[in-house]
Amino acid sequence: MKASMKTTLIFCFIVSLATALTACMGGGKPRANIAKYDFGVLVKSNQLLQADVDVEEITASDALSYQQMRYRLSYENPAQVFYYTESRWIALPSELLNTQLAGLLKLSNSQNQCSLRLKLQGFDQLFVSKSNSIGLVSLSATLIDKKNTTALSHTFITEQAPASAANAQAGAKALALASEATLIKAIEWANSQAKQIAICH
Repeated sequence: MKASMKTTLIFCFIVSLATALTACMGGGKPRANIAKYDFGVLVKSNQLLQADVDVEEITASDALSYQQMRYRLSYENPAQVFYYTESRWIALPSELLNTQLAGLLKLSNSQNQCSLRLKLQGFDQLFVSKSNSIGLVSLSATLIDKKNTTALSHTFITEQAPASAANAQAGAKALALASEATLIKAIEWANSQAKQIAICH
């Protein structure tokens, strides 16, 4: 009788151990597939932008150094940040903007005395209601004297684009459009400032 009980206890222990190992190895609830987004296929335009200054690589604030796709509900609490659980950017937002910028600019061999420094400050899908949202992008733009790295002029640029649906896919497209508009505006601002500052000529 004691031997039978001992055998039963050993069997239960083996079953419990196997169950625990199966769970650790991913045999529990399957994870949802993560959808990954970028800005889509970028096609160079026939009307590329001419930058009268050098454009530095775009950086981002620490809060935007992520690949999670986030959104805000402005009709409830615009200060609260939410994240899509089953969607991600394929790269950091700053990297997506750098790729987009490369597709917008003409190649230049000139030795410019000034450079444009861009930093991504805002990158959100903003819901203005439960069914309506926009892609909202903000950049800080600084014109730099390359010789001594001092700031010559500074501005803050924000652009937006409507999303066609209340989901991550539509948000990604809206943010791509808003990013392009923000970059174009930043280049135009830098060109305008450079014409007014003698050392940039």
